[in-house]
Amino acid sequence: MINGLGQKKGVTPTDIQGGMIQILNEKLDYSTLASAQFTKFLIESTDKKYHPTMSAIIHRGLNGYFMYSEKKVDELKEDFSGILKTIQEHI
Repeated sequence: MINGLGQKKGVTPTDIQGGMIQILNEKLDYSTLASAQFTKFLIESTDKKYHPTMSAIIHRGLNGYFMYSEKKVDELKEDFSGILKTIQEHI
């Protein structure tokens, strides 16, 4: 969702990455190193070949952000419910 907001606001990918590192570090108490490593993993995971599952999660989050920003709340609820159903089926 952070990536979607950044894209919408015209923020550079480098600044989006920096913001993600800062959030992980300051709000979620990740170390600076762990924040940078996780952010790098997320960026690499946008390539479906690198990590298909994380790629799907990232793209669903991005789609969810745009549904939310376009006030498509019913579609967002349905999409989120589908995600939860899929998770429940695989546990």
